[in-house]
Amino acid sequence: FTGNSWCFAAQSYPASMPVTGGKCWGDVRWPSFNLFNPEPQCFQDFEPLHGVGIVATSNPSGVPDSLRIVMGVNQQCFRFAVSLGCNSSEGAYFDNISIGFFDLPVTQQTAAGSAITLGSITADIWQFVNDTFPANETNGLPGSALFDTTTALIKTGLNNAQGTSNVLRFDIPGDSILVRAQNATTGTGDDPAYRPIRVDLVFRVLPGPGNYRIAGGRTFPPSASQVLLQLPTNQTAAVTPGDASFWGQYISAPGPFSKGDHFGGTRWDHLTWNSARCDTAELNFFPISGPVVASSLLTTGSYINTLHESDPKYTTLGINKFRCFVVDTSKAATSTGVVNNVICDGTVPAWLTTVPQSRTGYDGLNTTKEFTKIIPDGLLTPGSHVQYFFRKSHSIDPLLAYSMVPDTTTITPQNGEGSTDGHRWQQFGVLPDRYKDPAFGGSGMACMLYVDYNDRRGNERVFVSVMDSIGGTTTAKFGAHNGWHSAGGVSLGAGSGNNPAIAISNRNQQPGTTWDMYGVKASESLTTNAGALGNRLANRAGMGFATGKEARMGPTPAMLRAYYRVVLILSGDLSSGILGPFANRSQNDIALLNDFLTTSAGTAQPRGLFIQGDGFGQSENQSGAVDASHTDFLSQKLGLSLRNASYQSVSGNTNDCADLVTTNQITTNGDIYGVANNCLFSNDLFQRNPGIAEAADASYYENVGPSGPYSASVKKGAVPTRNWITLTDGWDIEHLYGRYCDTGNGRLAYYYNALNNVFGSVCNFGGLMVVLDSPQASSGRPIMDAVALFGNPMRPGLESTVRLSLAKRDRVEISLLDVSGRKVRQLASREFAAGEHTLRWDGTDDAGQRLARGVYFAQVRYASSGFEAARKITILR
Repeated sequence: FTGNSWCFAAQSYPASMPVTGGKCWGDVRWPSFNLFNPEPQCFQDFEPLHGVGIVATSNPSGVPDSLRIVMGVNQQCFRFAVSLGCNSSEGAYFDNISIGFFDLPVTQQTAAGSAITLGSITADIWQFVNDTFPANETNGLPGSALFDTTTALIKTGLNNAQGTSNVLRFDIPGDSILVRAQNATTGTGDDPAYRPIRVDLVFRVLPGPGNYRIAGGRTFPPSASQVLLQLPTNQTAAVTPGDASFWGQYISAPGPFSKGDHFGGTRWDHLTWNSARCDTAELNFFPISGPVVASSLLTTGSYINTLHESDPKYTTLGINKFRCFVVDTSKAATSTGVVNNVICDGTVPAWLTTVPQSRTGYDGLNTTKEFTKIIPDGLLTPGSHVQYFFRKSHSIDPLLAYSMVPDTTTITPQNGEGSTDGHRWQQFGVLPDRYKDPAFGGSGMACMLYVDYNDRRGNERVFVSVMDSIGGTTTAKFGAHNGWHSAGGVSLGAGSGNNPAIAISNRNQQPGTTWDMYGVKASESLTTNAGALGNRLANRAGMGFATGKEARMGPTPAMLRAYYRVVLILSGDLSSGILGPFANRSQNDIALLNDFLTTSAGTAQPRGLFIQGDGFGQSENQSGAVDASHTDFLSQKLGLSLRNASYQSVSGNTNDCADLVTTNQITTNGDIYGVANNCLFSNDLFQRNPGIAEAADASYYENVGPSGPYSASVKKGAVPTRNWITLTDGWDIEHLYGRYCDTGNGRLAYYYNALNNVFGSVCNFGGLMVVLDSPQASSGRPIMDAVALFGNPMRPGLESTVRLSLAKRDRVEISLLDVSGRKVRQLASREFAAGEHTLRWDGTDDAGQRLARGVYFAQVRYASSGFEAARKITILR
């Protein structure tokens, strides 16, 4: 909101001089994005230099001898439409900048025993395929049988439209995924030993029910009697192995890096992995030479998900399109003052036929099959699901020497794409998941749509784990989309996250049982994401040449109302640009959600909206300063306003964990949970709208300081004049724990209570149940082994407090150690009954002497249960 962002770059040595070939420093390389944090606060960030393609060297290994790092501030008031408050002096303060090196196996052994340099493959996470609804927008189709045969466009997450600095910007999603696969050769192009690399898209596809002939019956998994159609719109043209359809080609020959064989090449198998070679990243210009004219713009080391001309299926599945030519070769394609210097209508410029073809390289064709997407548009129907990854290999031994992005042997983090969402491959689905319909073998259509507005940042990993653990997903669907399952495995840390024992490879379906998922790629990118939930309501007026390229991934209002009763939005740690519209983003999420809550057509009313994120209120409050629809949405639909962007700053509570006290709107058990509370993020503080009588505080943050109570969430119930239900939480799902923030079981209990007690009247969540690893206390509330330390740092004249929670009677030892590990105080060594206990420490040692200022550690052990914890405490004197 001041126009400032921060940026980084890298420069590598050595590079090769263009003429002499001598060594020099390479160009300064910048990533394709800037970083910003709209809220003035401290925060930390990790950026993969190689992963974003800014480390490039002439060394065959891909590892430079030397590296220079650039850190800077970049002001873009125009881009962010900042007209007031643009201030170049309000920059950023960089502290504790570090660089780390991962020792990756860039050299691999071939089957013959020779060593080749392969290197890694990386991807821009924002460019992967977005989940999508069918492109067809015909009135009356949603909810009807004809809807099942509508098809989707396969689009990526970034908006490529020109900025307008107002809410009229078009929404034009990308068509291709770009991956980087550099520094993977032996020798040079003149060396007989030179062998190029190849990149393949490896994928498997579950066709939707609408991809099968209706008369044959459609169930999951598809049976041998079901007739797969070449196109869902033609009920007579069945697929046969080897025919010219997408399905027939891959049934017959799934590809060189396939796994499985489509039932011996007889019919489509949704668990068979197929592969197709990817083309290099380039533009559709006929290549010509010269320093100022257009060329094909081949991007060294970059590949896209389109068919390579050497792929065996290129001729059959390739789609002809006109080539683009430069008319005047003495001028650049984009030269100012030149009208139509590029033509793409089939016309061939005169110079191509007057100059000998041996000099131009023209093959006499004004068309090309290049730029044909491997997974095509207009094929997949609701319920379809695709899992995919990119595979880089060397032609010396492509079967044994390879690398992948995402890496299917890893769950989290996926460093090649910069994601902590917890998946072994990328995936997307065509919504709604029609296989959940009992007519197709399911237990019932999903009543809730989960919208991930925190893509790549971890919310999906945590939410999927929660629903696995409390029964929102049946056992048969565990790992169906992401390839892993860990009971209660919300953190996937401490060696368990990449344990092969939790990997699942034999499932390919959309996630969830009671819920569907719509993931918004590039959701953190403010104005540059294309797949926000309300993208069908983006501006489409006067699109000119861009007509037909508008975003059609999100649901139309009729689709959303026809299939869902509850929408759950997780915005995680984002604190700006969550819901549109605003400057440079016309996607109208506000209008779509208003329609969902208030319009009677579709599923029965009332409908529900559940929103959770530690900056959602901040975002809507900021957007509302320019567009009142945002603050009206907060006050009139959600029944609240933003009191402050930070509970911590208002309350003065600096403990890393704050109590979260629920009211009877969530549960009558009087449960107390814990929410993380530190300076790296801030939890929204709400205020209930007194003008909405049915709005009530659903939970409070810990009541400390003079300004309490502190509303952490607000529930709005349904009444005849406002017939909808909402629950808005001011924290991130990843920061919700049991009391004292020691385990994630509190998160499970909270979701169990919130979904059942707030939305259970409108949505059947399938009998959710909480599975905890501890017994119940006499009050009926779960008690878990935990420890928390309060009064930290310890200030002069004050004490620190250790709070214990025991699931069962146990012997507890609490020792205070100095930084050398020497025990200075035995605070406890005895049995404690099950329940909660409090011990105080005045900062003295076993001899009663006051300890010097400094850092100490509280070490806690429960003898029988094996629970252990360590807490750092600082004494100030």
